[in-house]
Amino acid sequence: MVMRLAALAALAAVIISCDSQDAPQDAQRPITIEDIANATPLTDSESKIDALVLKYEKGDVFRYRAVQISSGGADTAFLEQRSTHVYTKRVRNVRGDGTFEIGMTFDTITVSVKATNKRTGQVIQEQQFTSADSAQRNDPAFSQFGALIGEEVTIFLRPNATIQEISGVSSIVNKIIGNQQVPPDVRAQLARQIELAVYASFVEQEYLRFPAEGVDSTGGWTTSNIAPILNDVFIASSTARYTIAGMKKVKGRRIADVTAKLAGTVTTGKRSNSSTLRVTMGKSEIIGNGQAIVDVEQGYTISKTTDMTTDLQATVTNTATNQSQNMAQRTSMRTTVRLIR
Repeated sequence: MVMRLAALAALAAVIISCDSQDAPQDAQRPITIEDIANATPLTDSESKIDALVLKYEKGDVFRYRAVQISSGGADTAFLEQRSTHVYTKRVRNVRGDGTFEIGMTFDTITVSVKATNKRTGQVIQEQQFTSADSAQRNDPAFSQFGALIGEEVTIFLRPNATIQEISGVSSIVNKIIGNQQVPPDVRAQLARQIELAVYASFVEQEYLRFPAEGVDSTGGWTTSNIAPILNDVFIASSTARYTIAGMKKVKGRRIADVTAKLAGTVTTGKRSNSSTLRVTMGKSEIIGNGQAIVDVEQGYTISKTTDMTTDLQATVTNTATNQSQNMAQRTSMRTTVRLIR
């Protein structure tokens, strides 16, 4: 259960030939972090850009490795998790409205989770999963991971790298449910959880939030975001400031180094009229920073690292019994996404 919850909560090989004799084909291949060593810094006049947007072309293929390391927990429970996901994205179509139809497939997944009692040091639970192990991949206990492998899900992205729609998770739902008899509303809820906690999460980890009105005169931009947590029980609001810290050129393409600072808070959200639980927020703070390298010509991410810390304090009251419980949680997370060969 610890592993399943951690996955849902958390739930970021293109071959490049530097000396290919086929120059036009080589120029179309994505730039990776290995190519940056040969990049040339640009002068002020060359480095100015007005906007950053996605400019994918039909047939583009990108393969990423996303590593996420997190630690923290509520009260005495301390949870440590490390996950590595390798996934491939192929641009299937550029639609008339400018959105991109992208097929996303998880190739490999490894996850390790360890829960410890902070007071006693006792290990409460420890689990590992690797998709390279066929027995684990087909084990119903790890279906939330194994069901993702090899299944292509469709993501419709706007040019500003935000999601318009996600579809095609029904086969994943079927794998997880198996032979269980599940009501349609439960099936729909599980599908939505997979869309948000897995696919939307990795899109968020991979991309920058591109400027809606272009890059300002200081070479930066600011974005705001509001996201539900735990089916709208909580609402996370954040603001991020992005700054272009430098520009380079490699293989005739401009590359932007971007830094980010994030700050936010968590508030209570919707509560069912029939619910007997009332949540009162105390201290809440989200702080983060990041660095990214982006291909300016097409907008794709070459690498991106984000460090984020979340502090939450809340009081949960059962109005039926008038009993209250104080909760405190501090979580630190580092996510690194890198375009790989």
